[in-house]
Amino acid sequence: LKGTEYKIQNIEKKEVKRNPLPPFTTSTLQQEAWQRFRWASKSTMRIAQQLYEKGLTSYHRTDSLNLSKIALGAAKKFITKNYGENYYQFRTFKTKSKSAQEAHEAIRPTYPDNTPDKNSGKLEENQLKLYDLIWRRFVACQMAQAIFDSTLVDIKANNYTFRATGQILKFDGFLKIYPMKFKEEELPSLKINEILELTKLLTSQHFTQPPPRYNEATLIKALEEKSIGRPSTYAFILSTVQERNYIEKDDQKRFKPTEIGVVVNDLLVKH
Repeated sequence: LKGTEYKIQNIEKKEVKRNPLPPFTTSTLQQEAWQRFRWASKSTMRIAQQLYEKGLTSYHRTDSLNLSKIALGAAKKFITKNYGENYYQFRTFKTKSKSAQEAHEAIRPTYPDNTPDKNSGKLEENQLKLYDLIWRRFVACQMAQAIFDSTLVDIKANNYTFRATGQILKFDGFLKIYPMKFKEEELPSLKINEILELTKLLTSQHFTQPPPRYNEATLIKALEEKSIGRPSTYAFILSTVQERNYIEKDDQKRFKPTEIGVVVNDLLVKH
């Protein structure tokens, strides 16, 4: 690439739309509470139980994504009143799990207009954190898509092609309620056949990494995918294997087997 000319070969501009996530099930609530607050699944379920007993949320042991017509109607009313018609988008969700009990609903606030702000003085700090998360996820699932303007630029240098991508937020949609990490990167205005000046070439080499050890969130996800346990038992399974000292957490709060864990496992596999 020494002394090569860097020329813009292609520019592609398009709109990219992002959809909100579905409302919470037991498994996804436990995973998200771990990702955001570093809460063990047992703690999440204890706080969810308290919110349920206070009548603030629907039943928290569920693997269904169903939402009642009343809840959907209330969400529509709340969104259009507070944010406007263009922020509302009706959606229903279906679970992929064959064993899901569709009679239950997903985890949601009992009344969407009972906002976290209205409960700030009434709830303990962790209760409010979890209620805020459940409330936002539910309201966001009935909101419009977020729209980004995306630009893709191909740069030709000898026989090689380099690609630069950029995106800027055009309409926030559901992100207004449920912020998620999306990288905004604006590219300067460019033209086809324009010659670019090279400032720096970065060489990097990537090696395949072994899969990381499980943490609370990824282990619950694996239990669900492999149909081990039910929504009501995920937290119990995780606390039991730790209490019996079969696994322990390392410095990064990831699970690793203990010596006794390995011995018990080998014995069970053998027999």
